[in-house]
Amino acid sequence: MSRQRAANPSDRRAAVVALAEAALTWEPRDWWRLEGLAWAGTKRVPLAQAQVAPPTTLHAMTPPGRPTFLTVLNGIWIIAAFVGGIVLHIFGLAFIAGPLLRGDGDVVDLGWGGLCFAAAAALALVDLVRSASRPDFGEGSSIVAVLYLVPAVLALIAIAAAAAIGSPIHGWIGILGVISGLAIGLISWFASARARRSRRTTPLELLDRAVESTSATTRTRVRSDIAAGIAVLAERGLITAAVGERAEAAVPGHLGLTMAPEVARQVAARPAARG
Repeated sequence: MSRQRAANPSDRRAAVVALAEAALTWEPRDWWRLEGLAWAGTKRVPLAQAQVAPPTTLHAMTPPGRPTFLTVLNGIWIIAAFVGGIVLHIFGLAFIAGPLLRGDGDVVDLGWGGLCFAAAAALALVDLVRSASRPDFGEGSSIVAVLYLVPAVLALIAIAAAAAIGSPIHGWIGILGVISGLAIGLISWFASARARRSRRTTPLELLDRAVESTSATTRTRVRSDIAAGIAVLAERGLITAAVGERAEAAVPGHLGLTMAPEVARQVAARPAARG
């Protein structure tokens, strides 16, 4: 079954039941595989499970794949947004700080300069919205923070200097664009700080937080799917009734840890790895 199909709730249940029906024996690692199939397609749990699960079961933990052309387009967008932000800031500073640096008494065009800053902020905002739900949100954002904070601060200093010496400033509305760039820089900085703090979080804590971030409906659906697989295993005599009851009582996200902790990665007490 493809990972794209497994993202559908009915397909996830079918995958769990199919695993139970196809098994000739039931090994400790199989609990992890069954749980991975049940959580497939959720936003954060599969990645969190992959930090704890045995390496041989990671294929079941992998979140739904993205078509190759979308991956390529995403890469192009990231590069274009980064380069575009740099270029727009250069033009924005040229409009705002250029007259002061030249010392020719030319008009400080805050309107066009602010528009460049606003356009750069819009590019960053799109990427922030797209990545906000990812578990690695904030990783690498310190670069973006510097890219937006430094030009915005320089622009504000130039505006203050121009106002102090009485240089003509046109388009005061443009200061909102500069402020939007400053806001993007601050948001990126705080996101980066949050990501740095999360590196000290253990994989088990990440897993618990990921499960808690899902809706009650999702958790109920996962428990139901797992229960369906357990029922098949019990009917086929691969597990005892007592084992089945213990498995059904496992906390959401902890089926593998409850039934087969001996094959889990030895990382539960260490800070989570970050790519």
